[in-house]
Formats: sequence, structure tokens, C-alpha cells
Amino acid sequence: MPLRSALRPAAAPPRPDWRLLERESSVDPARRIYVNRNLRMSRIEAIGFDMDHTLARYNPLPFEELAFEMAKRKLVRKGYPEALRRLRYDPEFVVRGLVVDKRRGNILSMDQHRYVARATHGKTRLADATRKTVYQRRLVRLSRGPYVPVDSPFSLPEIDLYAQLVDLFDAGPGRSPGYEALYHDVRAAIDEAHADGSIKREIARDLPRYLDPDAALPATLERFRAHGYRLFLLTNSEARYTDLVMGSLLDGLRSGVRHWSETFDCVIVRAGKPDFFRCREAAAPVRFGKGRPPGPAARSFSGGGVSHLERLLGCQGDRILFFGDHTYGDILKSKRVCLWRTAMIVREVEREVSIAVGLAGERRKLRQIGRASG
Repeated sequence: MPLRSALRPAAAPPRPDWRLLERESSVDPARRIYVNRNLRMSRIEAIGFDMDHTLARYNPLPFEELAFEMAKRKLVRKGYPEALRRLRYDPEFVVRGLVVDKRRGNILSMDQHRYVARATHGKTRLADATRKTVYQRRLVRLSRGPYVPVDSPFSLPEIDLYAQLVDLFDAGPGRSPGYEALYHDVRAAIDEAHADGSIKREIARDLPRYLDPDAALPATLERFRAHGYRLFLLTNSEARYTDLVMGSLLDGLRSGVRHWSETFDCVIVRAGKPDFFRCREAAAPVRFGKGRPPGPAARSFSGGGVSHLERLLGCQGDRILFFGDHTYGDILKSKRVCLWRTAMIVREVEREVSIAVGLAGERRKLRQIGRASG
């Protein structure tokens, strides 16, 4: 069994009733929206979007391999063994929903009760007796201690690299910095690769390889606008990269629109989420592309904070709905600090729902057998 399957979280958040997926509908079940509380769209005045992994979908394998390779190079430059260069990214190992125990070099799969059902040390499966000895005597608290949740697509190459390095140092080539220091070094290398533009420069050189555009995106945004919602883009990416990516997704796809930013009432780049949601500073106007004016009605900015954005939108709190992909940086902070309504993009659900729909016939047969035998 691949480790990716072996480590899949033992119990995911509540799933939709699969019987509903079997009903006739004009919308493909894999493309529907699933909710865990009611949302009255009549109360929403503004709808916002993160960019990376939200509006801009990336091809998972090329993107994750790129981040993995960039982090390796940075670690070698900082003195890590040359043996790192031989490591290759394993897309079958890590999924979102896992937890890293950085003190012990372990990767954990927990259920909703925080019971550790499966675990590996590096990439080696822990024996059940060892797992129970270590994790059944104490409660795993994600809010503190050595535990780190794997809650973003950005985290997948980081955790696979960390697990491989645990195995590498356990095998003995050089002195290990320790599991916790090792995790922080990998985390810093990934962060640096994103912050210094290493990853984005490579993506910019070959957008068709890395981007996976959704053909329905322009029409979806236009439909929101037609229903009177104010739209905004809120991204941590810098202006030049945002202009390049959003231009490839939207420019030339709507008649009468000269520049993608005209789709939005407000654009914020270099937002610095999650700190953005506590910041009260004003932002600086930004220009997209050489000689281009700022966005619509001069509402394109760099940095700043949530108060400035809400003033621009003319609404606040639960009148705003925000779409993002990062549990902490997009969803939790905007909801808890600003009281925004939130929607999370979890691309993996699309595949899982498609599989569930494909098994609808088998589920019906099992229910019939159950009724007949009862």
C-alpha cells in the first residue's frame, strides 16, 4: 500500500450524504459547493478571492516538484550534505490533513478525536506498539508543542522533503541537526524559495506547464458582478507576478475589458496574510505593468490592512465572503478576527466526489442487500 494511502487521515471532516450525489442535477457533483453551515447570499455584499491555489490553479506535480527542488538547492548551499541532490519528490507520500511531530521526526494521521491512528518515522511506518506507546498517553494539541498541521498545498513538498531528510540522517551521512532543527531548516528553505522569487521566476518562464486554468473562471466572476456583488482580490504575491498570472487567466476573455484588474472593485497584492487581518494601516497604490494605470478607480494597492480594504468595499464583517485555500492564513484568521464568511478551496474533494459518484451503483446494491437480509 502506498504511504500516501497508508497515511491518509483516519477520519476526515463530515462529508456530504453520498445519496444526494446520486440524484439528478444539472451540476456535476464534483463541481458543486458543499457547506457546513447555512449561508444567505442575499446578506453578502462583497466576495473576495485569494490567488494562488484559489483563482490560479496549479498543476500539482510540476508545482510540487519545483518547490521540492528549490528547497533542496538552498539547503545544500547552507551546508547540508550533497546527498540531498539525489532525493526525488514522492507525490504519493503526503496528503493534506496529516500532522508533523517535529520533535520526533514523525508524520501522524489523526481522526477527529485527535487519536493517532497511523504514523511514520520519516517515511518508515511505525509499529502499532510503538505508536500506541508514544501517542496514547498524551493528547496531541495542535495549538502548541511540536505539532504542525499539513493544511495547504504549499506544505506537501516541504513535508516529503522533511521525511526523506529524517531517513537520510538516520542512516548516518553526517551529523544530524536534530529532528526539530531539521524541520525548521526545511520550512525556512521553502519560505525563502517563495519569498525571494525563485519559484515564481521558474513558473513565469513556463506558465502553461505550471498553471491549470479553469475555463469557467471568467464567466463565474462575471456572473457574480451581474448579481451586484463587489469583487476583490487579496493575495500575498507581488504585483508583477499577480499581473502575469491573472492576465493569463482573464485578459482577452471578456469583451470590452482591457485589463484583468477591471474585473475587480479592489485588488490588494503583497497583503502579508494572515497579519493583514489585524493590520489597520493604509495601503500604497500600485501599477500593473509598465505604464499601465492603477486598477479600476485607482483601487489597486500593495500591503495595508483589513480596515483600509473594508473602507474601499463599503462593507465589513459577515457581509464579506472570502475564498481561499490556506486553513490558517485565509480561513481562520479572516473569520475569527474580521468575522468574514469563508469558503475553502479543497481541490482534493473534486477527485474524491468523482470516485464516490462512480461507485454509486455499488452502494445502491449494498443497500438493497442490507434491506433484503434485514
